[in-house]
Amino acid sequence: MHVAAKLGFQISHLKQEKKTVIVIWIKPTGHGMKLNMDGASKGSTGLAGAGGIIRDASGHTIVAFQEFLGLATNTFAEISAVAKGLEIAHNMGLNDIWVEMDSKVGLLLILKKNTGHWKIQHLLAKNCYLCS
Repeated sequence: MHVAAKLGFQISHLKQEKKTVIVIWIKPTGHGMKLNMDGASKGSTGLAGAGGIIRDASGHTIVAFQEFLGLATNTFAEISAVAKGLEIAHNMGLNDIWVEMDSKVGLLLILKKNTGHWKIQHLLAKNCYLCS
């Protein structure tokens, strides 16, 4: 029994069962490439990293990457993953890139230019340059 429960506190999240969720990779249409990436930090600002994978329309890995970011926020890590993935694709001469991410905040920052912390704005400007 959890210590808090012994003291009379009700902790409902401890009773939740673990469950496995099946996920699938959806290939891009045509001959495009797909960039899947993620970024994360430990805490609101903590040790952070970013990584991703670029696959062709058949699902074959073209390149995978990871990067340690030091101290950063989760949002910065998410945007860094997009920026690094697009930079790698650009440097490899890859075109027609689908970008798939799981960060709603990251997506909103990409769609709304000139928002967020200046470091994030810098990464977003880099993304815009690489996409043009």
